[in-house]
Parts: sequence; structure tokens; C-alpha cells
Amino acid sequence: MKGVVLAAFAASILAGCATTIGFPQGIPSDGYTELVSTPLGPFRYFRSLSIVPGRKDLPALESFHCTNTQHEILLLMAAGSPVDVADTCMRIDAAAKFSESWIEAKANRYRILLAPTDTAATIQSRALGSFSGGKTLALAASIHDDRGRTVANLVDLVAHETFHALGHATRHPQALDERIAYYAGICAQLQVNGVVREDSLPGAAIGTDDAAVQLSSQAAYRVRLETYPLLADGRIQMNEKSGERMLQRCNQLRRGLTRSR
Repeated sequence: MKGVVLAAFAASILAGCATTIGFPQGIPSDGYTELVSTPLGPFRYFRSLSIVPGRKDLPALESFHCTNTQHEILLLMAAGSPVDVADTCMRIDAAAKFSESWIEAKANRYRILLAPTDTAATIQSRALGSFSGGKTLALAASIHDDRGRTVANLVDLVAHETFHALGHATRHPQALDERIAYYAGICAQLQVNGVVREDSLPGAAIGTDDAAVQLSSQAAYRVRLETYPLLADGRIQMNEKSGERMLQRCNQLRRGLTRSR
């Protein structure tokens, strides 16, 4: 789930679709993330909160600092997790750079919690500082048995939330546009992973009493309907016709963001 506005102090809650700081109803299995950006004169308060639902408790974690990346990235995961750390670092870094190509701003830092399947996990960050400076994005994602699903969700999540975060850092007029943010995730999947699978498209509308969750899920479903016709044999593939058509749409959206500044 990804995006909404909280009126107090002109704050914006993004990616979690909650009208309050508490967790909304109807959190999808891939998780819930919200960003809060509150202008305070020349400064701003920034908070990121990310959770994945599950029935199991989170085990003890190990930390890994990514090397040879343009961004400061810290990975947190259980010992023995089936994760290629170097490859994961590369994909997170690339997803962040992708969103920076849509909205130029000082780079964010990343603290990524990778939780085993069906394990409940929560991570958050808070900061008060200069308005446009890069902030730490704390994001949680699940490690699935299907590695393709894991990397698709992770790249999508990083690109989507980075789009929102950079939009707020630059006061971009479309920082809250959920449709564009969902496309940022899909376009990053294609650019970084080389493929967008049908099962990694945004999901269907969610039945919930939380109006913001409904709005975000409706945006996700709209993007799914718009993108679905591009699939060929269940995927959009780089260097194939499906990928070329998707890239045209991605480039059109990027140009639109530049014009709206």
C-alpha cells in the first residue's frame, strides 16, 4: 500500500494510506508503509514506518552494510536468510537511482528489514533537519520462497517510497500522486530486474472502512488495469515489444514530472 495527506501542520502520510498514525484496516500481505513529512519553517520532521504482517515472531537479526553503492544502505535480516546480500544491495541502490531520475534531490539513506515469510516485522525512522536534505527511509519487506517475487517487491517498494520522499524534499506538486508512484515501482522493476511479472503488478482494490486505504488501493488497481494489456505470456520483458511499450509509458510519465515543476 502506498499514499495520503494528513492535514495537521501540512503533513503528508504516504504509502501507508492511513489517516491516522495507527495502522489502518486491510493491510495487504506484502505490507504497509507510510511516510510523514511535516514542514516546520525552514526545517521538516520526517518519519517513515513500514510493517509486514505475519503469524510468526521476528527472530534475532544481523546487520549488513552495503558496499560499492551510491547510497548508504543497511540490511537487517535473520542469520541464514536465503539472501544474496551483494545482489540485494545492488538492486536497492539501482531502484533508488531510478526514482532520482524522475525527481532530482539529495539521496536518501536506507534501512531495510527483510523478514522471513509469514513473519511480523516493523521498522521506523525519525528525523528533524533541513527541508531538502536526504532522510533515512526505513522499509520492511518479506523474503519469499520465490526469489523473483522477493526482488520484484523490494525494487518496487524502494522506488515507490523514494519517489514520494524525493517529492516532499523538493516540494514537487505531484509528490502525493499515487498513480505515478505505482508506475515508478513498475518502471523500476523493468529497468532494474529486466522484467515485470503479472504477480508483481499492483493489486486489486481492498475492502476496508479506512477511506485512505481505499483510495490507494483503487489507484493500485487502476495502474494494474492500465498495465495488464502490455503483458505478453504473463510478463513485461525488457528488450521485447512488451518492454518497449512499457518504457514509452515510463518515459512519458518522467517527462510529465519535469514539465510540472
